[in-house]
Amino acid sequence: LALDDRPLALSLSADGRHLLVTLPYELWIVDARTLGLQRSIPLDMARPSVVEGSEGTLWIGGAHLHRGNIHASTTTKVGSKLGGLVDHVGLLRGDLLCGVGDQGELLFDIEREAPVHQRKSSGPEPRALVTSKDERAVFFGYGRRLAAEPWHAGKLTVEKLSALSEKVLGLPKSY
Repeated sequence: LALDDRPLALSLSADGRHLLVTLPYELWIVDARTLGLQRSIPLDMARPSVVEGSEGTLWIGGAHLHRGNIHASTTTKVGSKLGGLVDHVGLLRGDLLCGVGDQGELLFDIEREAPVHQRKSSGPEPRALVTSKDERAVFFGYGRRLAAEPWHAGKLTVEKLSALSEKVLGLPKSY
């Protein structure tokens, strides 16, 4: 396996049998044991964000939200008018996806394939999204460091991280 491009992200599939190699405009599914390319999934996004859901389902963010599968080479666009809200995606739990982008934040019900809540915000584009097992999302970038707790008050609430939280997370001050 030769990586001509520098990967945007690498992750191990839930079953441990595949590597997900995120590249500009494509996603590679690689056999984790042999490092042989199993399939390439073409994407229409320069900086896709990928998270694996149940049964090998892949949720792919970027300009739009797409659903794919670790065992297939195609994707399907999901939802409408989600541009700017799904630049980065993460699963908060099996049926709830969190997306962030330069237009705001989104909670997306996977089973209904519809937004549960969204918040428009102006400001710089987030650079990263990390989810935790206690259904929180932390996203930050270009001076914007926020934590989302989707079930507080029944909707997505966003709070600025305290200096202590930033220190615990190891976030650089100049980020």
